[in-house]
This record gives sequence, C-alpha cells and structure tokens, in this order.
Amino acid sequence: MKTSDQIWRDRGAWLFATALVFAHSTQSFGQTASLSLSSGIAQAGGSANLSLSLLLPSGNQQPAGLQWTFSYSATDLASLDVQAGEALTSQGKSLVCNSSTGSTICLAYGLNSTTISSGAIAVVSIRLADPQASVINGQQAIKLVCPISVPDAIAVLADGSGMPISSTGGSVLIQGMEQTSSSPSITSLAPSYAIQKAPSFTLIVYGSGFVNGAQVNWNGSPRTTTYRNADQVTASIPAIDVAVAGAAQITVSNPGGATSSALTLPIMSSEPVQSLSPLPVSVNPPAGSGDATFVFAFRDVRGWQDLEVVNILINDSLDARKACYLAYSRPLNALYLVRDDGWTIRPGAFLNVSGSTSNGQCSVAWDNSPVSGDGYNMFLTLSIGFKNAFAGNKIIYMAAQDAVRTNSGWRPLGVWQIPGAPASTTTTAVEMNPSRGSGMSQTVFTFRFSDVLGHSDLGVGNILVNSSLDGRHACYLAFDNKSNTLYLVNDAGDGLLQGRDLGTGGSIGNAQCTVAWDTGAIVARGNDVALSLAISFSPQFTGSRIFYMAVRDRNEANNTGWQPTGTWSIE
Repeated sequence: MKTSDQIWRDRGAWLFATALVFAHSTQSFGQTASLSLSSGIAQAGGSANLSLSLLLPSGNQQPAGLQWTFSYSATDLASLDVQAGEALTSQGKSLVCNSSTGSTICLAYGLNSTTISSGAIAVVSIRLADPQASVINGQQAIKLVCPISVPDAIAVLADGSGMPISSTGGSVLIQGMEQTSSSPSITSLAPSYAIQKAPSFTLIVYGSGFVNGAQVNWNGSPRTTTYRNADQVTASIPAIDVAVAGAAQITVSNPGGATSSALTLPIMSSEPVQSLSPLPVSVNPPAGSGDATFVFAFRDVRGWQDLEVVNILINDSLDARKACYLAYSRPLNALYLVRDDGWTIRPGAFLNVSGSTSNGQCSVAWDNSPVSGDGYNMFLTLSIGFKNAFAGNKIIYMAAQDAVRTNSGWRPLGVWQIPGAPASTTTTAVEMNPSRGSGMSQTVFTFRFSDVLGHSDLGVGNILVNSSLDGRHACYLAFDNKSNTLYLVNDAGDGLLQGRDLGTGGSIGNAQCTVAWDTGAIVARGNDVALSLAISFSPQFTGSRIFYMAVRDRNEANNTGWQPTGTWSIE
C-alpha cells in the first residue's frame, strides 16, 4: 500500500502538470466553478465543523480530481482534520491530506471514469487554540475571528486537461468574545458538595471562558490549579479547607484579573442519606469529536477503594448492543469490554501493565497505571479510538457499584461526535455551549445550527431536554427561523404553547423549564444561526438530563434527525 507521501508524488505531480497544461488551454467552460468553505462559531479552545463545497454552474463539465490548500494561523487553530464529504465518497474518490505548520494541502483523486458533482467534498473539523490575549487596563484584548483561506485550488477533467476554478475561505468566530473583557463563568462543580473532615480531594470546575493560567479561588484564596480546556479547570483542595462545616465560595480568575461570579460549595457535617450510594461524577473531556484520551471520575463516600465495579457505555441511546461498553472491576484491577451482541464479554485485561482491547465499535488502550484514587474519588484514564462504522453523535453513560452492591444507576455525563459518516443533509445541528454542567438556576445556553446553502435556508430547529428522547414532560422547544418565533411544547408533549417573537425580549415556560431571551438572542452569519436562551429548570425536573438537537431546512427536504449534544444534572 502506498504511503500518503507516495500518493502526493504520483497524483500531486499529475495535478500540477495538468495545471500547466490548463494555463495554455483555450477551452471554454462557461462560468467558473468554485470551492467555498463555510464559516463557524466556537468557544475559545472549543471545536467547530465546517464544510468545503464544490459549486458547478449549469453547463460546466465535472472534474475528476481536485487539489486545494487550507491556510491558517497555527496560533489560532490547535488542530484541523479533514474527512471526505459525500460528493467524493459517493463517486468512490479518495482524499489524502498532508499538514505542515499553518497549512494543510488536500488531494481528491480516483478513477478518471468517475467525476465529482456539486456538493460537500470535505468536512473540516477544527479545534481552536486558546485565544492569544494581551492585558489592557486589567482586561484581555482577544482576537475575535480566526480566518481560514483556501488558496491554490486546481481542478482536472477526466482527460487530464485543467478547468478554471476559484476558491473562497471561511472563518471561525470566537463566540462570546465580542467584548474586550475575558470574564470566565462557572456553571457547576464536581463534587457538588464536600464533607466536613474529609481528606484532600480534586475539585472539578465546569464553565466557559477559561484560559491557560486560570486560577481557582477558595473563598478568594488561590488553590493549585490545572487548566484542562476553555470549559474545565481542576483544583487541589487540602483537607484543612473542609475541616469545619459551612460553605466555600468558588471563583475562577483568568490572567489579567478577570474573575467569575462565585458558586457556593456546601461543606456538610455528614453525607446526605440519598448520596450514600456510589456515583459517577464526570468524564473529561465531556464533549468533543474523534479519538481521545478520557478521564472517567467516580465517587464513593466510604473511600474510592470501596468501589467494586464501574461501567462506561457509549452509544446513541442506553443500549448495550453494538456499543462501546466497558466494565472495570476495582478489586481485580481488570477491564472488560462487552462484545457487539451486548451481553457477552471479551476476556478481561489486567491494568497493571499497558494493553488494549477492541470490539466492532471501539479500540481501548491504557498505560501501566490508568487507575488512581484521591480520597473519595477514583479516576480511570483510557484512550479510546472509534471505528468508522460507529460514526455519529453518541452519549457517554456512566454507572458505579460499591462493595455491598449499591448501584448508582446510569447517568448521562457527556456527548461525543464520531466522524466518518457521509453527509446526508445540507443541515447540521452543530453544537451547544455549555455542553455539560449542573443546576436548576438560569443558565445561558447557545445552540448553533448550520446549512451549507446559507442560514436563510434553515427552517425549524428543535431542542429537547429530557432523560431520554421523549417529548412528554420535557423542556421541548421549536425555533422557526423564517418567522423568528420560539415555541415550547406543552407538558403532555402533544401540542405547542403560544409562540413568542424572538425579535424582542421575552420568556415562555411549562412545568419543566422557563426559557427567557433578550433582543440579541439570534446571531445569523454565513451558513450559521446561533440561538442564545437563558433556561432555568423546575424542582420537579431534577435528575440527569440529555440535550438533543435537530434541524430541517425550510422546504423540509433535509432533516438531521435528533442528535445528542449535551448533558445536564438538574439538582
């Protein structure tokens, strides 16, 4: 099998040669074909999916091969990954890309007997670096837009001759950074309370706007902090901090002085009765895409050594069949992976040495010390690679059982996008932010929808919050892009409450949630619409909830279907 470098030498040289032929060609092709990269919106340090589309005006011939370059600032983007789009895969074309600092060059090639038609030729997954910031009067001035250009496009016909093609780039807007101050925000803490006279522990702080060098403060005093990403930092809390019952005020400060509002961490004199069972606490990262190294955290108030078995299940619903389903036995220090049938298990692997195991959905690897304990908390670190056949948006469920067989039950604690599925619609339910947190009080969520034909082609976007995909007794919203109207489904799940105009501030509610917005709730740019809603949840809606999103175009010809995009603990 040829390496990518060999492919470049063979096919890349051919494309450049045909470009020289084209320079002296007098053929007429009508209007010029074009490559166009969509724009996106992402949090600093977050991710976005863009689409590179080929447009062939009526009467143009179709190319058999394409070459283009993505050019960008390496300080803006932490990574750029390119997957073949439907316009290539449907014609049996291959895509190979080579990256260097600030540049990724891609080549689409295959049998000359097949040609490439208009449509999405590539899906571009980018992850933003943390914004480069300078401190001005105690505030941070942050670059707002990360441009990605697409220079040097080349198109070749089946007979080897060139054809004219233009290209336009896109950009990624750093959401929430329109103002010069970079103020971090805390959405939740894990654990959500501490116990008096407990040993030292690690506090996980979820939120947004964190930058490298951020500091967690305990009642205004800094604690040893580890920066994870723009949405998460952790702090080491010594036992002396919880020696007395009461409460601690937790804040996060970014370099330069911007500090978040405080979130209260109760320090209880004893463990609440309902919390005596073991608990799955978190997965880090809680959202993202592709292969990754995950840290799964579990908690037992009798000490982490009291945990007997912990479970991790990754699938589009709580179904063990054709899932990435893991069980770790702490007494045996052994990891088990469930087979594709959902009920038999592969032989266990002892975690005192590095190793790996796999099934039809995932490959799981670890080093020689993937398990660690910290007072009540146990951490399991696993590197998971996903198979192409498992592509799609997935939910990360976790559960824990202690030595006396008390079981937490399943809790959804993360969502994950696995690339590889060909684009089947022009519309995309892209992401929500924050995608993980807890609490009932009002939180501003931003939901992003996209359409390769432009934001005006978007029809209705849906958001459903519940423990499963059920519209009854849910926080179930419908956003009509054409009329700028927001609807909330009634408690029975069988009708809409009176719609409200999003052009002016307002609110709407049912027994599960109250949703409010201001006059700037909608931001439409390029292919994207971002909808910002302040949602608070009712006390009777407590529990672990999943956010699902879906969107269809205005002609209802393209519908994404429901996609899990976030999880929230309402407590």
